Amino acid sequence: MFTEKTEHGFVPKRILVRGQTGIGKTTFVKKLLVDWSNLDDAKMEEQQKDALRKFELVVAVTLKEVSKCQTLKEVITCSRLFSKDEESLTDDLLCYICKNQEKVLFVFDGYDEYRTGSDAEIQYGSKSNSPIYEIFHGDNLRDCTVLVTTGSSRADEVRGSADMQAEITGFDVSDRKAFMRKMLDDETEVDDLFQFLSTNKMQDLARVPLLTLFFCLLWRKEKEKLIEIVKSKTKLYRAIVRHILQYSHRKHSSTQVCKVKEENYEEILTEIGKVALTGLLKGDLVFEYGQLPEKVREERSLIVGLFQLSEYGPSLEPMEMVSFIHKSIQEFLAAWYITYRCVPEGNLGGIEEHARTVEDCQAWENVFQFICGLSDNGAVKVFEHLTSVRISDPTLDLSKTIPDLENETDVPLCDVTGTHVMFSELVYNSFQEVHSKAELLSPCFNCTGGFVLVTDQLTELLQQAKLCLKFLTSLYCHDLRDQAGKVLGGVIRNCKHLKNIEVAKCDDSICDLLEQVVNLSECSLVIGFVDDSFCHLTSAGAVKLARLLARFNNIINLCLDLSDCCASAVDTLVPSITRKTLKKLVLSRISLTPAAAAALGRSLPEMSLLQTLKLIGADESIFQGEEMEALFGGFNKTLPLWQLTFSGFSVRGFLAPLTKSLRFFPHLSSLSLDKLNMDEHDFRGLLESFQFIPNLWGLNLSGNPLGHAVTSIVPHVINLPELNLLYIKQTGSEEDLNHVRETIKQAKPHIQLILA
Repeated sequence: MFTEKTEHGFVPKRILVRGQTGIGKTTFVKKLLVDWSNLDDAKMEEQQKDALRKFELVVAVTLKEVSKCQTLKEVITCSRLFSKDEESLTDDLLCYICKNQEKVLFVFDGYDEYRTGSDAEIQYGSKSNSPIYEIFHGDNLRDCTVLVTTGSSRADEVRGSADMQAEITGFDVSDRKAFMRKMLDDETEVDDLFQFLSTNKMQDLARVPLLTLFFCLLWRKEKEKLIEIVKSKTKLYRAIVRHILQYSHRKHSSTQVCKVKEENYEEILTEIGKVALTGLLKGDLVFEYGQLPEKVREERSLIVGLFQLSEYGPSLEPMEMVSFIHKSIQEFLAAWYITYRCVPEGNLGGIEEHARTVEDCQAWENVFQFICGLSDNGAVKVFEHLTSVRISDPTLDLSKTIPDLENETDVPLCDVTGTHVMFSELVYNSFQEVHSKAELLSPCFNCTGGFVLVTDQLTELLQQAKLCLKFLTSLYCHDLRDQAGKVLGGVIRNCKHLKNIEVAKCDDSICDLLEQVVNLSECSLVIGFVDDSFCHLTSAGAVKLARLLARFNNIINLCLDLSDCCASAVDTLVPSITRKTLKKLVLSRISLTPAAAAALGRSLPEMSLLQTLKLIGADESIFQGEEMEALFGGFNKTLPLWQLTFSGFSVRGFLAPLTKSLRFFPHLSSLSLDKLNMDEHDFRGLLESFQFIPNLWGLNLSGNPLGHAVTSIVPHVINLPELNLLYIKQTGSEEDLNHVRETIKQAKPHIQLILA
């Protein structure tokens, strides 16, 4: 990543590395530090070595240990870069950093563990005023290179200032096998474990190094129980913690008598869990060993495996600063305490006040899941809390995004956001851990107001639980692929009350789903409810969808990727796109035949609600004048169109039917006519049509060989009062484009020009 450049050609100064819990972010940091300190022996290309060699100083900070620090000096002091008798060198180091910023690399590990929770901000100050935040956002030491690692839950807080982003994806297949070979006795055991994980669909979990380690340990010790253990995250972590305690117990039993019998581990875990929860609530994941109750400290030989020292010292003594071996272990133990001490008292141990928004709940996702897996009563409390979060935030209420088709004549466009998806997956992932799924289904659905947003996780859940959703009224599907359509089709085939179907990012499997809907004529259909959420069809899928579209009376959005459709399939599909209810029509990478162009040209003028129209060609297929006239010559009345894209076709000399049609789109705000092989005659006609679209905000003409004629755009652009964005890449010579830029900037400095 230090050898790559940004899209603007600069060497990145702020690098964000994200990844899920336990995926190996800290290991990545340690490997980076080892490589930098031993460049001659590092196994990397010379270019990569040179990129690291430019740093004369690397300052690595574990962020969970410096939450209390108010200045960079305090951060360096708490990071123990110098011994106590050398602390005077801190000022010298800071002076060097300030004077040699180009030669300094800061590595901040674990932003998601830094000042977490509202209590932490009250105690230590806002994250946005912290030295770490200011450095990464360029408010301080701007010329230093800064790398930050974080869990996905808090990546958005620093994403905006990142010049470059990377993701740690964990072990690939070869990594897993190599690690297993180090842990297991022979190749047969490796193959057996690998096959077991594949058969039980656990390979994705095995990407996490920490979990792969425990898969190996559990495989060696209790292979026959592993199948049951891996059915839920809670069971897996329960086995991990028990394994740690048993290992520590056996290892130290000869030197110290353990007072706790194995069957009584629960009490010890509850006491530790209280400290774990306190740390999570305060956002300070490092604590004094002495904070543990005395009866827990007395069992040092038993619990030592759960902690790691955060200060150098000879042993685990009462005043040492310690942290849990992994944040996920701390989260499990906090959930343990909540389940057995707080839930019986009717609360979640204070989490309620720290998780009032979706983003805050996301940070507590593991804890919620563990509570649900540890007890049904705990699951009820979790679902009650998530329901309260949904009620307190109107934007989370899916019912408010669904049109009332019976009482409204002007049907509003349904809009499901990424926040809806995040919240729904938070609910469904928690429900996955529940023991009594049938009994707790109703509290689960209360979280989303009774509406089901179908994600990958829920698709599998529905199949496993064999739920009967006969009163389902709205179905939202995201990333519907392969066999998911058939699975969902089997689930909803008896849903006679279904009124709304919305799908984003799908393939031919959407046809398998729609074929099972018993009342298509009474349903509204949205395919693609967010940008670029196409339905990718093959020729067979296009033909099948054409037949199904004819049965819908209310189609709102239709966003299709037809790159894999032959001409005959397009000729079958396009004539079925006739509904006057359409608000958004996107046909991407389409081979638009004369017959299809004529059919579409007959339908478009009748779509009185159409707001977005995008026709994107495949391989710049050639359009003749008759085809352009058939496609755009039929408009005779005003449409509410605000976004028009027509690109990827070769229409040289024949653009006039389109430019003449612009008079019927007075509300047009975005116009993209890129890669059309436009000539000067086409361009002149387009410029003359600007008078009909005074509200134009964005214009894209890139990829048209206009030559010197591109300079004639200046007076027309200046007279567009709302224009803010102009793309004219690859339209003329560098000299002509510079002239356009300088002239427009003088007259309208607010317009953003993209020339290259």
